[in-house]
Amino acid sequence: MFIRILALCAGLVMVFAAGAPASAQNMTAADIARYRAQTNVVRPGLGDDPGLPTGAPLLLPAGVSLAAPIRGVEDGVDCGSDSYGSGFNVTVCLSLCNTTSRPVIVTLPRGLVVVAKAAGPYQNGLLVETVVVEAPPTPCGPGGIPIDRDGADVEREDAPLSRAGFPVQLNLYCLNESGQPSEAGIRYALGPVSDDPAIRDLLARIGDRPVDLEGSDVVQTALYSITEGRGLTWDDEQNLRSL
Repeated sequence: MFIRILALCAGLVMVFAAGAPASAQNMTAADIARYRAQTNVVRPGLGDDPGLPTGAPLLLPAGVSLAAPIRGVEDGVDCGSDSYGSGFNVTVCLSLCNTTSRPVIVTLPRGLVVVAKAAGPYQNGLLVETVVVEAPPTPCGPGGIPIDRDGADVEREDAPLSRAGFPVQLNLYCLNESGQPSEAGIRYALGPVSDDPAIRDLLARIGDRPVDLEGSDVVQTALYSITEGRGLTWDDEQNLRSL
Protein backbone atom coordinates (compact mmCIF):
# COMPACT_ATOMS: atom_id res chain seq x y z
CA MET A 1 0.00 0.00 0.00
CA PHE A 2 1.18 3.50 -0.81
CA ILE A 3 1.93 5.26 2.48
CA ARG A 4 1.57 9.02 2.58
CA ILE A 5 4.70 10.49 4.10
CA LEU A 6 3.96 12.02 7.47
CA ALA A 7 6.49 13.84 9.59
CA LEU A 8 5.94 11.49 12.47
CA CYS A 9 9.59 10.79 13.22
CA ALA A 10 10.03 14.45 13.99
CA GLY A 11 7.06 14.36 16.33
CA LEU A 12 4.76 16.24 13.96
CA VAL A 13 1.69 15.40 11.92
CA MET A 14 0.13 17.34 9.08
CA VAL A 15 -2.86 19.53 9.85
CA PHE A 16 -4.98 18.71 6.82
CA ALA A 17 -8.07 20.82 7.24
CA ALA A 18 -7.65 24.57 7.08
CA GLY A 19 -9.12 26.30 10.08
CA ALA A 20 -9.59 23.05 12.02
CA PRO A 21 -9.07 23.29 15.79
CA ALA A 22 -6.57 20.45 16.00
CA SER A 23 -2.87 21.29 16.11
CA ALA A 24 0.17 19.09 15.56
CA GLN A 25 1.78 20.79 18.54
CA ASN A 26 -0.82 19.15 20.79
CA MET A 27 0.33 15.64 19.89
CA THR A 28 2.11 13.65 22.54
CA ALA A 29 4.77 11.01 22.05
CA ALA A 30 2.11 8.43 22.89
CA ASP A 31 -0.14 9.76 20.08
CA ILE A 32 2.71 9.44 17.59
CA ALA A 33 3.66 5.97 18.80
CA ARG A 34 0.04 4.81 18.59
CA TYR A 35 -0.23 5.91 14.96
CA ARG A 36 3.07 4.34 13.97
CA ALA A 37 2.00 1.08 15.61
CA GLN A 38 -1.17 0.80 13.50
CA THR A 39 -1.11 -2.12 11.08
CA ASN A 40 -0.60 -1.38 7.40
CA VAL A 41 -3.77 -3.15 6.21
CA VAL A 42 -4.36 -4.34 2.64
CA ARG A 43 -7.74 -2.96 1.54
CA PRO A 44 -8.87 -4.43 -1.82
CA GLY A 45 -9.99 -1.78 -4.29
CA LEU A 46 -8.99 1.07 -1.97
CA GLY A 47 -5.90 3.23 -2.30
CA ASP A 48 -3.44 1.47 -4.59
CA ASP A 49 -4.41 -2.02 -3.43
CA PRO A 50 -5.66 -4.28 -6.27
CA GLY A 51 -8.96 -6.11 -6.27
CA LEU A 52 -12.57 -5.17 -5.69
CA PRO A 53 -13.93 -3.44 -2.58
CA THR A 54 -15.43 -5.87 -0.10
CA GLY A 55 -18.78 -5.84 1.68
CA ALA A 56 -22.40 -6.95 1.41
CA PRO A 57 -24.15 -6.41 -1.94
CA LEU A 58 -26.83 -3.75 -2.03
CA LEU A 59 -30.27 -5.37 -1.94
CA LEU A 60 -32.78 -3.25 -3.84
CA PRO A 61 -36.54 -3.61 -3.20
CA ALA A 62 -38.54 -6.12 -5.22
CA GLY A 63 -39.21 -4.77 -8.70
CA VAL A 64 -36.37 -2.22 -8.56
CA SER A 65 -33.02 -2.58 -10.34
CA LEU A 66 -30.42 -0.55 -12.18
CA ALA A 67 -31.93 0.67 -15.43
CA ALA A 68 -28.57 1.41 -17.07
CA PRO A 69 -24.86 1.54 -16.26
CA ILE A 70 -23.93 4.13 -13.65
CA ARG A 71 -22.18 7.00 -15.41
CA GLY A 72 -19.97 9.87 -14.42
CA VAL A 73 -21.55 13.31 -14.80
CA GLU A 74 -20.72 16.91 -14.27
CA ASP A 75 -22.57 18.38 -11.30
CA GLY A 76 -26.12 19.33 -12.23
CA VAL A 77 -25.88 18.04 -15.78
CA ASP A 78 -28.39 15.58 -17.23
CA CYS A 79 -29.18 13.65 -14.05
CA GLY A 80 -32.50 14.81 -12.71
CA SER A 81 -33.19 17.81 -10.53
CA ASP A 82 -31.94 16.54 -7.16
CA SER A 83 -28.43 15.82 -5.92
CA TYR A 84 -27.45 13.73 -2.90
CA GLY A 85 -24.27 13.39 -0.89
CA SER A 86 -21.48 15.74 0.17
CA GLY A 87 -18.50 14.27 -1.70
CA PHE A 88 -16.84 16.19 -4.50
CA ASN A 89 -14.40 13.87 -6.32
CA VAL A 90 -16.75 11.26 -7.76
CA THR A 91 -20.09 12.47 -9.19
CA VAL A 92 -22.27 9.83 -10.81
CA CYS A 93 -25.76 9.34 -12.18
CA LEU A 94 -27.42 6.17 -10.91
CA SER A 95 -30.59 5.26 -12.83
CA LEU A 96 -33.25 3.05 -11.28
CA CYS A 97 -36.08 1.22 -12.96
CA ASN A 98 -39.24 0.19 -11.16
CA THR A 99 -41.37 -2.46 -12.83
CA THR A 100 -44.13 -2.36 -10.22
CA SER A 101 -47.30 -0.34 -10.66
CA ARG A 102 -46.58 2.10 -7.81
CA PRO A 103 -43.72 4.25 -6.46
CA VAL A 104 -41.19 2.36 -4.32
CA ILE A 105 -38.99 3.80 -1.57
CA VAL A 106 -35.32 2.98 -2.22
CA THR A 107 -32.65 3.39 0.45
CA LEU A 108 -29.01 3.79 -0.57
CA PRO A 109 -27.05 3.25 2.66
CA ARG A 110 -23.94 5.09 3.76
CA GLY A 111 -20.92 2.99 2.94
CA LEU A 112 -22.19 2.19 -0.56
CA VAL A 113 -19.36 1.98 -3.10
CA VAL A 114 -19.33 2.50 -6.87
CA VAL A 115 -16.47 0.98 -8.85
CA ALA A 116 -14.99 2.69 -11.91
CA LYS A 117 -14.99 0.62 -15.09
CA ALA A 118 -12.46 2.17 -17.46
CA ALA A 119 -9.02 1.38 -18.84
CA GLY A 120 -7.40 4.22 -16.95
CA PRO A 121 -7.10 4.53 -13.17
CA TYR A 122 -10.27 6.30 -12.08
CA GLN A 123 -11.36 6.74 -8.49
CA ASN A 124 -13.94 4.49 -6.88
CA GLY A 125 -16.55 6.42 -4.88
CA LEU A 126 -17.99 6.14 -1.37
CA LEU A 127 -21.36 7.42 -0.15
CA VAL A 128 -21.17 8.68 3.46
CA GLU A 129 -24.82 9.69 3.87
CA THR A 130 -27.94 7.54 3.75
CA VAL A 131 -29.99 8.54 0.70
CA VAL A 132 -33.70 7.78 0.45
CA VAL A 133 -35.54 8.32 -2.84
CA GLU A 134 -38.95 7.40 -4.23
CA ALA A 135 -38.58 5.60 -7.53
CA PRO A 136 -41.66 5.95 -9.76
CA PRO A 137 -42.77 3.16 -12.11
CA THR A 138 -40.14 3.31 -14.84
CA PRO A 139 -39.20 0.96 -17.72
CA CYS A 140 -35.82 -0.75 -17.60
CA GLY A 141 -32.97 -0.22 -20.02
CA PRO A 142 -29.82 -2.31 -20.57
CA GLY A 143 -29.13 -2.72 -16.85
CA GLY A 144 -25.96 -2.15 -14.87
CA ILE A 145 -22.40 -3.42 -15.33
CA PRO A 146 -21.31 -6.50 -13.37
CA ILE A 147 -18.80 -5.50 -10.72
CA ASP A 148 -16.27 -8.10 -11.93
CA ARG A 149 -16.36 -6.91 -15.56
CA ASP A 150 -12.97 -5.77 -16.82
CA GLY A 151 -12.81 -1.98 -17.14
CA ALA A 152 -10.76 -2.03 -20.34
CA ASP A 153 -13.36 -4.30 -21.97
CA VAL A 154 -16.14 -1.92 -20.94
CA GLU A 155 -14.25 1.02 -22.44
CA ARG A 156 -13.47 -0.84 -25.69
CA GLU A 157 -17.12 -1.82 -26.04
CA ASP A 158 -17.98 1.89 -26.19
CA ALA A 159 -21.72 1.23 -26.07
CA PRO A 160 -23.94 4.33 -26.12
CA LEU A 161 -24.81 5.51 -22.63
CA SER A 162 -28.48 4.88 -21.92
CA ARG A 163 -30.60 7.55 -20.23
CA ALA A 164 -33.24 4.99 -19.24
CA GLY A 165 -34.72 4.96 -15.76
CA PHE A 166 -35.23 7.34 -12.86
CA PRO A 167 -31.96 9.31 -12.39
CA VAL A 168 -30.34 9.90 -9.00
CA GLN A 169 -27.19 12.04 -8.78
CA LEU A 170 -24.75 10.94 -6.07
CA ASN A 171 -21.81 13.07 -4.89
CA LEU A 172 -19.25 10.65 -3.51
CA TYR A 173 -15.87 10.62 -1.81
CA CYS A 174 -12.72 9.31 -3.43
CA LEU A 175 -11.30 5.93 -2.34
CA ASN A 176 -8.16 6.06 -4.52
CA GLU A 177 -6.10 9.23 -4.22
CA SER A 178 -3.79 8.42 -7.15
CA GLY A 179 -6.70 7.83 -9.55
CA GLN A 180 -8.55 10.40 -11.62
CA PRO A 181 -11.80 12.03 -10.46
CA SER A 182 -14.98 11.12 -12.27
CA GLU A 183 -15.55 12.45 -15.78
CA ALA A 184 -18.70 12.67 -17.87
CA GLY A 185 -19.30 9.35 -19.58
CA ILE A 186 -17.06 7.15 -17.41
CA ARG A 187 -18.98 4.01 -16.47
CA TYR A 188 -19.27 2.58 -12.96
CA ALA A 189 -20.55 -0.64 -11.46
CA LEU A 190 -22.67 -0.79 -8.34
CA GLY A 191 -20.37 -2.03 -5.61
CA PRO A 192 -21.00 -3.37 -2.12
CA VAL A 193 -21.77 -1.62 1.13
CA SER A 194 -18.24 -1.46 2.52
CA ASP A 195 -17.39 -3.75 5.41
CA ASP A 196 -13.92 -2.28 5.94
CA PRO A 197 -13.66 -1.78 9.73
CA ALA A 198 -11.84 1.56 9.46
CA ILE A 199 -14.40 2.95 7.00
CA ARG A 200 -17.28 1.70 9.16
CA ASP A 201 -15.66 3.45 12.13
CA LEU A 202 -15.34 6.67 10.12
CA LEU A 203 -19.00 6.52 9.11
CA ALA A 204 -19.98 5.99 12.74
CA ARG A 205 -17.96 9.05 13.75
CA ILE A 206 -19.77 11.15 11.13
CA GLY A 207 -23.15 9.72 12.11
CA ASP A 208 -26.20 11.52 10.77
CA ARG A 209 -24.67 14.99 10.98
CA PRO A 210 -24.91 17.00 7.75
CA VAL A 211 -21.51 17.60 6.16
CA ASP A 212 -20.87 21.09 4.78
CA LEU A 213 -18.14 22.16 2.35
CA GLU A 214 -15.45 22.55 5.02
CA GLY A 215 -16.54 19.30 6.61
CA SER A 216 -16.26 17.47 3.29
CA ASP A 217 -12.54 18.34 3.23
CA VAL A 218 -12.18 16.85 6.71
CA VAL A 219 -13.99 13.65 5.65
CA GLN A 220 -11.99 13.25 2.44
CA THR A 221 -8.69 13.76 4.26
CA ALA A 222 -9.71 11.20 6.87
CA LEU A 223 -10.59 8.73 4.10
CA TYR A 224 -7.17 9.20 2.51
CA SER A 225 -5.56 8.49 5.88
CA ILE A 226 -7.38 5.13 5.78
CA THR A 227 -6.99 4.23 2.11
CA GLU A 228 -3.46 5.57 1.58
CA GLY A 229 -2.02 5.31 5.09
CA ARG A 230 -2.31 3.38 8.33
CA GLY A 231 -5.62 4.80 9.51
CA LEU A 232 -7.02 7.94 11.10
CA THR A 233 -4.42 10.32 12.42
CA TRP A 234 -4.71 12.25 15.66
CA ASP A 235 -5.65 15.35 13.64
CA ASP A 236 -8.33 13.41 11.75
CA GLU A 237 -9.92 12.33 15.01
CA GLN A 238 -9.95 15.86 16.40
CA ASN A 239 -11.26 17.39 13.17
CA LEU A 240 -14.04 14.81 12.85
CA ARG A 241 -15.24 15.75 16.33
CA SER A 242 -15.67 19.33 15.14
CA LEU A 243 -17.98 18.50 12.20
